[in-house]
Amino acid sequence: MPQLTGVTPHHQKIYDYLHGGGFLNPDKLQDTDKIALNVKLSKGVVANLLLDLEKKGWVKRVARGKAAGYYITKVPEEETKATGGEGQFSADDIF
Repeated sequence: MPQLTGVTPHHQKIYDYLHGGGFLNPDKLQDTDKIALNVKLSKGVVANLLLDLEKKGWVKRVARGKAAGYYITKVPEEETKATGGEGQFSADDIF
C-alpha cells in the first residue's frame, strides 16, 4: 500500500482500507459506518480522521441521501531511488 507522509497510523489505516477496497473514484464510495466497522475504530474517530484526510486532499466527500460517501482522490507517488549522478562512485573514481 502507498505510504502517506505526515499522517498518523490511524489515518494510514483508513487510507489503506479505501485503497485496498478500490474506492478510487466517485462511482465507488464507502460511508463512515462501513469504514469504521472494517478498520475497527469508532465512528466518531473515523469521522474526524476522514475530515483530516479531506483537508489534506487525500480523500473526497460526496454528499448522498442518508450518509456521505468517501473515495481516494490522490495516490502518493512512489519514491524513486537514485540511479546515478552525485553519490554514485566506482573504484575508478577513487583511485
